Amino acid sequence: MSRLWDGLCWSCRGWLENRLENRGTARCPRCCRVGPVDGDGLCRPCVIAVREEIRAGIEAVFPGPTHLHV
Repeated sequence: MSRLWDGLCWSCRGWLENRLENRGTARCPRCCRVGPVDGDGLCRPCVIAVREEIRAGIEAVFPGPTHLHV
């Protein structure tokens, strides 16, 4: 189990912090959606999709190294 920070995993925490800092101006490199992103630059739906791909053993489509923890 990953460690939690105020009830959020590290990826969600990064997403929340960037959301507060960027106020919806960042572009997700995976789906090109403009909005809040996590520490890896991914929007929340892509964070969920990448985690599911990693869990399923599928090579995740991700533009560069990731900080995601499964």
